[in-house]
Amino acid sequence: MSVKAEKYGLLYSTHHDQLNGAQDRKSSRECMQLFTKQEEKAIVQWCNHLHDWGFQPKITLLNQMAEHLIQKHAGQQTLGKHWLKRFLDRNPELASRVSSRLDRQPALASNPAVLRDYFKKVSLLVFLFSFIMC
Repeated sequence: MSVKAEKYGLLYSTHHDQLNGAQDRKSSRECMQLFTKQEEKAIVQWCNHLHDWGFQPKITLLNQMAEHLIQKHAGQQTLGKHWLKRFLDRNPELASRVSSRLDRQPALASNPAVLRDYFKKVSLLVFLFSFIMC
């Protein structure tokens, strides 16, 4: 076993393969990806711009954008079943920004009809409570 490999906790075969020019797993699979690094970077920037403008990028919108891009340069090719999961694994900073659906509570909190109904119920409860306490 190589002394350098032992010193850094590497397997001898890994050290030997790297010295002989072998690619790591991530680099060797890049050629199988639908998008280039630059295209994926552009998708990430687009999601970040949406987020900065106050829009939460949704999974369906992200898939539509990717489908549009893939149709532009690959023709008949489509996204794979696990494309989104792998894309988010490669770009973990997007995982917290991309959502599958709108959170219902903030949406309801800005609806005037829901707010009116809420305050009617609260005022009724206050009235009933004061009536019971008398």
